[in-house]
Amino acid sequence: MKRARSDEPPLSSSLCDEPSECPYLETIDRGSISFDSPPICTTTLATTHIYTCLVCGQFYRGRGKNTPAYNHALEEGHYVFMGIGGEDIENSKSSSSSLSSSSSTTIPLDPTVGKFYCLPDNYEVKSSTLNDISLAFTGPKYSAANLPLLDTNKSLSRDNFGSKYLPGFQGLNNLRKTDYISVVVVALCHVKPFRNYFLVEFDQEFPLGRIPGASPLARKFSRLVKQVWSGNRFKAGVDPHDFINCCSSESGKRFGGSGKQGESGEFFSWLLDMLSRGLGGGGGGGGGKKKKKKKEGAGAGAGAETIVQRVFGGMVEIKTTSKRVKKNVEVVEENVDDRGGSDEESASATVPAPVLNKKKLSATTTTTTTTNFVQLSLSIPQKPLFKADTAGGLIIPQEPISRVLEKFSGVPQEATSRGITCLKSFSITKLPDYVIIHLGRFKKNNFFVEKNSTIVTFPIQNLDLGPYLKTKGGGNVPKVDEIQKMSIKELKLFLTSNGNASLSSTMLEKSDLVNAVVTLRNHLAETKYDLVANIIHDSPAEVGKEGKRDPLEEGTYRVHVRHGASSTWFEIQDLHIQESLKELIGLSESYVLIFGKAGLN
Repeated sequence: MKRARSDEPPLSSSLCDEPSECPYLETIDRGSISFDSPPICTTTLATTHIYTCLVCGQFYRGRGKNTPAYNHALEEGHYVFMGIGGEDIENSKSSSSSLSSSSSTTIPLDPTVGKFYCLPDNYEVKSSTLNDISLAFTGPKYSAANLPLLDTNKSLSRDNFGSKYLPGFQGLNNLRKTDYISVVVVALCHVKPFRNYFLVEFDQEFPLGRIPGASPLARKFSRLVKQVWSGNRFKAGVDPHDFINCCSSESGKRFGGSGKQGESGEFFSWLLDMLSRGLGGGGGGGGGKKKKKKKEGAGAGAGAETIVQRVFGGMVEIKTTSKRVKKNVEVVEENVDDRGGSDEESASATVPAPVLNKKKLSATTTTTTTTNFVQLSLSIPQKPLFKADTAGGLIIPQEPISRVLEKFSGVPQEATSRGITCLKSFSITKLPDYVIIHLGRFKKNNFFVEKNSTIVTFPIQNLDLGPYLKTKGGGNVPKVDEIQKMSIKELKLFLTSNGNASLSSTMLEKSDLVNAVVTLRNHLAETKYDLVANIIHDSPAEVGKEGKRDPLEEGTYRVHVRHGASSTWFEIQDLHIQESLKELIGLSESYVLIFGKAGLN
């Protein structure tokens, strides 16, 4: 006869047959309940079979005799508990490592998750007064039908402390300089298709218990997005303990675990790459496909296309012209006698023999590659060393974003690669629905970190990226009158070079070809973008004085996001939320910008 487990009593126990009504429901303190922290037993640090005390909010393992939860009920007089399951770290790692497996299985889930128990009597409690706690734990259930209501909602929710908040516009608690992570999460929560995926489609594609499943980071990010948009929270604001701990573990304490300030642009790129891999696809940006233009139709990158590539994925064409010098190349040269003389001397003179010399020859090579991107990294022009100050005050230089985007104008620029000077030109061949622009403000060397505080001005609406878009056939997107003047051969070439070879082979009339090219041109010409989120890095005024030389470590982050129903811009910094004038958004030290095609957001 097998011995029953000490942490879970047998189902046939008479203790489970007690009435479902509990006399201790009035002892529940909703103000102390929080489901944001990772489910770890306070006593044993276990991560499975975890129950939360609804009186003090602490986590304990098991509910059988001599378990931490059982002992806590006897010692402290806290009798009502809720099962929240927990997560086995080793199992989660093994499930995420098998994402590439073709077969899938389903493991049974903990049946106690979401149920209420009274200890030490150990019977299940069923009461309608506990529905709000269940809703706060699981979060609201979203569907494709009610997702549009999130963007039209104007009503405020109220937490247990009487504070009002607007769902979707909640700050994240700062856990020792983690604001560079918080602003990225808030910004991504306001990219509609990205947010909708993690609210609805993620649970449909990766249900709990399925192996292979999503990575722990992707699952915790999905839960964090649901917490930000939930209107049933007990406390306004979100504590991202679990998500930041997972980021620290996945990145080797590069992000979130060191207690040092980080660059939100680097974390943005890392997070998208890890989410793409965690959803079964290839890398977000650097891990995508890189190929020569002649083999543009060749195989795809590692993994399937995920929501990261569908929303932020674009393509850029890179032309590199390098000049290589070959040393000590043997060259045969004629030894010409250029001395003057009479005709008789010239006729009788012998022809000089060729001479073998060694010279340095140069060869110019041009290569064209096409690569994916999810983030455009741009350099800000350096601040002028000397400038006349007619106003008698401190001058803060300003540059329009059009000058920063000149990198992708297709004009060759001098660059150095592996010690070789070459000319590089960048042209965007495919614009994504949402463009992430990373403005490189920081430069590091062996001694200090330097920040370029130049203000990059940009429009809130109708940012035109058309001048930087190049069609696959070469050149910018043609105008309608230019299309009408094209020959049949040129029209078919335009369709074929932009992935519509079937149309060019089936259409015979020029009018049909013109209509098809105009339709394709209108799709390529959707180049107007509106601002979705603006991440800002602020340096304190005392940075630069003696004793404080690191503007990155001493700086802070904030983010601007827009509420579509009221057309109001909000500034979120940690747990502080306030309205902001849109005229001031473009005059801040922006670090990461997210633009969406006009009408999408």
